[in-house]
Amino acid sequence: MTQILFQGINADDLVKQIAERVTADVAKAVQRNSPPLLTDREETARLLNVSVSTLDKLVRDNVVPSTQVGKKRLFDPQEAAEALKRNGRQSKPAAMVQPLVITSLN
Repeated sequence: MTQILFQGINADDLVKQIAERVTADVAKAVQRNSPPLLTDREETARLLNVSVSTLDKLVRDNVVPSTQVGKKRLFDPQEAAEALKRNGRQSKPAAMVQPLVITSLN
């Protein structure tokens, strides 16, 4: 068996650095290949700061893209925000809206 010697780094640090790099590269690949998160009408309207009826009208007018899955209409919030922006409509972009996180039920 051949022995490889590294100068300036011990074996534990080398393993740690390799693991960190592999983890980062895998996370990038997963993010790049993951389908977008889809939201329903109510959540999309909330993220865009418009009413559900306004969102429905924007879909009918082919301003905001959506996907029909069974009886549900689903949206990519980022695409919806970009579509509003392209059409000169004001909204809060989905990427800027922070999700509500409940840390305690007390």
